[in-house]
Amino acid sequence: MIFLENNTFSCSGSTIASAIESYYGSRTVLRYNTFTNAQIDQHGGGGIGARWWEVYNNNFPDGAPICMRAGSGVIYSNTGSGNIFMLQENGTYPAAYQDGRGQNETLDPAYVWLNGGTPLQLNTTGCATPEPNMVELNRDVYNASTGTSLPGTCSVNQAFWNTSSNTLYRCTSANTWTQYYQPYTYPHPLAQGNLPSPPSNLIATPQ
Repeated sequence: MIFLENNTFSCSGSTIASAIESYYGSRTVLRYNTFTNAQIDQHGGGGIGARWWEVYNNNFPDGAPICMRAGSGVIYSNTGSGNIFMLQENGTYPAAYQDGRGQNETLDPAYVWLNGGTPLQLNTTGCATPEPNMVELNRDVYNASTGTSLPGTCSVNQAFWNTSSNTLYRCTSANTWTQYYQPYTYPHPLAQGNLPSPPSNLIATPQ
């Protein structure tokens, strides 16, 4: 996976920009970044979408949105973001690369939790125009519950975030919890060595 951490993305234009767009089965982790007038956009539609994403501990000081148009993953512990959009742009369910689908279009739900009350918007125009009713709550995406001890009962594909161990558990069969996800080591091990300083005053000019 590609990790982007501890960066500041900002757009000075009058319209919001995409800080990142992902294609062709990409896997991306975005964590501990600041996005000012810049959204997170995971591309979808036409069989060219992202496959996996992890979006956590980012700050959105002016309410830029998170827009997921393909793939699956986790979105949690972000502050200040606008709507979290999940949508599918074309096709019929289940479409290739759509939200909540994995390899060979198998069901692989996404999970969202602890984003400061930011609303989850399904099949709503955000970064693209959606097909109706393609992404459903408690099928393609779940709001994970949180706490310090696992509930005694669960239904398949429900999820629980243990705040003490930073571990996401998924219900794999009735009343059976299985460890599903933990965030990778932070800072990333490659960032802890003697690396050269990043360039200063770097400006990207789209052509």
